[in-house]
Amino acid sequence: MNEVEIEYCEPCGLLPAAEEVTHAVLERFGHQVSELRLLPRHGGVFKGRVGNALVFDKAESGYDLDEIVRRVSERVQRRGIALSRRQSTNDDAG
Repeated sequence: MNEVEIEYCEPCGLLPAAEEVTHAVLERFGHQVSELRLLPRHGGVFKGRVGNALVFDKAESGYDLDEIVRRVSERVQRRGIALSRRQSTNDDAG
C-alpha cells in the first residue's frame, strides 16, 4: 500500500488545492492508498510524496492537477511492481 503526503501553505490559501489533489488521488487510487496526510505548512510550500519519494513540488513545476495525478500514478505503479516482485521472490523462497 501507498502512503501519500501533501504539504500545503495554509496561510497562502492552498488548502483548496490540497483538497483537490486529495480528492483526485483517492478517486483514482483509493484502493491502493493506505494513508493520506494533509500537512499544513507556510512559506508557499505545496509538495506531495508517495512513500518517501517527492512526486511534485509547486516551486519546481507549478500547479497542474493532471500532471500531479500522472506523477502520483507513476510512483504508485512503480511501488506496486516492486511489491509484486518482492512477494514473488518470497513465494519462490517458501
